[in-house]
Amino acid sequence: MTGLGKLCGLFGKSRQAYYQQLWQQDKNEVHQMVILEQVIKIRQQLPGIGTDKLHYLLTDFLAEHQLKLGRDKLYNLLRENHLLRTKRRKRAKTTKSQHPFYKYVNLVKELNFPPEQLAALHKITSSSLQISFLTSPYPSFSLVACGPTWFALGCWLGCHLESIAICITILLLAYPDYSQISD
Repeated sequence: MTGLGKLCGLFGKSRQAYYQQLWQQDKNEVHQMVILEQVIKIRQQLPGIGTDKLHYLLTDFLAEHQLKLGRDKLYNLLRENHLLRTKRRKRAKTTKSQHPFYKYVNLVKELNFPPEQLAALHKITSSSLQISFLTSPYPSFSLVACGPTWFALGCWLGCHLESIAICITILLLAYPDYSQISD
């Protein structure tokens, strides 16, 4: 069994350097724990705060405790301890086009309507169903529009999501004489 001095000598280090490195690791762990406690304390008051603002708020605390921590080191520290905040989506989720289900082909691409054939525009309609997650008495809004011109044929504001019945109702409101529509 060899001593620690001989083992350190094999790597070209002194025994004192080995102990200094251990002491430095312990010191860094204590500093990280102090910083993480302060981060958790700040996040309790401001739960949605990001890392850049958190670093700004920690500058006085770090100076008071004579600690040095850059922004990138703070990112790494928070990542290692699973304290990073994920970016929130800026827009509302409405339509998910990248779904794994069957996607119908675009039948409108082959149809070319010259401006003089405005009577045939009723053949292309598009519907949209928007759902509001607000606590309102009318959480759903449906709109049926003319495809090429985006002229609104009708809309429906309701509290249920029976979209097929709603779209048929809107089409009947837009075209009261339904027998004129062929196809």
